Amino acid sequence: MSDKVIVSKVLDYWFAIEFLGQDSFDTITDRLNLNRELIKYTKSDAYDKNRRKQISVYDEITGEKDIYAIISDQAKACDMNTWGNLTFFIGKIKRQVCIEKLASEFGVNLEQAEKNAEYIPILSFQCNNEGVYIRHSLSLSTIVWALSQVSGKGNIKISDALSEKKYFEALEGLEKKFFNIYLDSEEKGSSSDTSENVDSEDGASDGNTYSNRERKSDTPEFSEVAINVASLKRIFDELTGEYQQYIAENSFEAETGVKYQLFKDSKAKNKYDDDNYMGLSHDFFSSDLKMVKEYIEKGTFDFSRDMLSDLISYICAPYEKMEEKKRHDFVKPRTEEELFNEFSEILNLRNAPIGKWPSRHMPALMQQVAVNFAVSNESRGIFEESGKIFSVNGPPGTGKTTLLKEIIANNIVEKAVLLSRYDKPDDAFAGVRFKHGEFKGAYSQYYPKWYRFKDEHISDYGVLVTSCNNAAVENITTELPLESEILDNLKVRMDGQNADSIELQNRLSEIRNLFSTDEAKEKIEIYTKDIKRHAEYPEIYFTGYARNLLGNNEEPAKAWGLVAAPLGKKANISGFYYDVLNPIWQDFMMANKSIEDRIPRYKKTREMFCEQYKKVKRLQSILAAFGEAVHEAHNAAIRCQKKEQEGRKSE
Repeated sequence: MSDKVIVSKVLDYWFAIEFLGQDSFDTITDRLNLNRELIKYTKSDAYDKNRRKQISVYDEITGEKDIYAIISDQAKACDMNTWGNLTFFIGKIKRQVCIEKLASEFGVNLEQAEKNAEYIPILSFQCNNEGVYIRHSLSLSTIVWALSQVSGKGNIKISDALSEKKYFEALEGLEKKFFNIYLDSEEKGSSSDTSENVDSEDGASDGNTYSNRERKSDTPEFSEVAINVASLKRIFDELTGEYQQYIAENSFEAETGVKYQLFKDSKAKNKYDDDNYMGLSHDFFSSDLKMVKEYIEKGTFDFSRDMLSDLISYICAPYEKMEEKKRHDFVKPRTEEELFNEFSEILNLRNAPIGKWPSRHMPALMQQVAVNFAVSNESRGIFEESGKIFSVNGPPGTGKTTLLKEIIANNIVEKAVLLSRYDKPDDAFAGVRFKHGEFKGAYSQYYPKWYRFKDEHISDYGVLVTSCNNAAVENITTELPLESEILDNLKVRMDGQNADSIELQNRLSEIRNLFSTDEAKEKIEIYTKDIKRHAEYPEIYFTGYARNLLGNNEEPAKAWGLVAAPLGKKANISGFYYDVLNPIWQDFMMANKSIEDRIPRYKKTREMFCEQYKKVKRLQSILAAFGEAVHEAHNAAIRCQKKEQEGRKSE
């Protein structure tokens, strides 16, 4: 089987897994956890309730009780004054029913140790806090829709039957059907509609747009065209009539619920609104996978070069495990000499990172190999043959996060090298006009431009940490700025048989002082969380802002600097704005004179950095030369041994 055929089959499978990815009803709504939290909150004392600024709620909509009454009564019971967008879930179906139908359509003999007991939601959409439908928020189960597309089609490739384009066309049809939205191409690009610009009893807004009614409090009022119980029932009935025929009779179950956040007031809403609604599908890559698959099949691009070549090798690796291929097996090397030469090349100090994460420990052997592969600019020898590093795999506790810290430390230094080329910080940026916006290519008359680095390579040294596990990502990004994480790794051993030498004690203490806020010589006054009063913080690297960002309402975190920040979801981005960006603007950028006054300090710091960088590069070069000399001496000794052995044999 050729690589082309293998890649096509694998990508078709990956496409199906990605496109049909959908969490269960309980996972998406999080209703069990939210109900537990709500009960816990209602039983808490007055002090705890007063401290709470927001709470998320899931309410099942049953009977004829008015939707506004459900939400406003809940807000009153929780002593909350306002709420955010409303996410509605309409209908559910057993995942097992869908699995069996999908297997039947593709002629697959289904073998399951146990049946899947989960339900998946059929349809969801959002309304703003006035109950008005938000355009383009409607989402249909990709599994239910896929079954309607493959039903009766025979054994075809699933990627041929499904596409993101067809799916969104189906959503547009449902949107018009359920909410009577008839938009031409110009109106689709408009952002000027309000919640009062609707076509019928089932209205729509463009997002968080509200009517112009004056309000005496934060509590919203439902619009005259707000969603109601009758509308929800009609939507479910029409869904059943259109899609249930492709699955099984009576497979759609009529559960309807609404998920929303309650807030203490509008200020709390602005800060804690966590509306990360993405619909029912978690599809991020299906269109990309399909595009790559089609390009490979058509031969549109040369896939023998760069990262695409690595991708094909990665996909085909399991099929080629029996073939003899040129690879560097460090676990079972052919000879000791070959292993020595490969390690000597990779671990040459010229390929080592110029920065080191503060720790008393050096990376382990294979950690350093991976780090050097990741940061080296070398493109010859083993670096050319093996290509760029594709992935580092290992179970928990094997040092992957430690490895990542070393790469981050190197990136910080390399980025600083590029930035140090500018006499003034502003010289690093170029202004770019917006392409859209009502203010002659801008979104505000006060901000006509956005700014980018003049040297695009500066952006190469940013690190984006992503994962399907949000907790894992946040653990890394919140750990890096913590003072204790660094100081614990720099502890001096004073007693016992393993006590550090006096020289090592002095070196570790010197590094500890650089990251200890207790030892920080400079203090800086910055805005605190409420942005009403100033507080004095030790300054190492945006220390005060890091403490506010990573802390809570009671106390700031014990952080040394803003080397990383959890972003991703809306609440984190809002927190970064309120605790970092806005205070920095308040503290440093209110006046041009304040900016100019800091230029001399920048130049002095830049000079110190450049001097230190030259010293380190010089030491790196000297040590690399020593290592290369040792390597050459070793090889010379090996050659002499071989000649002696050959001489004895000839005698």
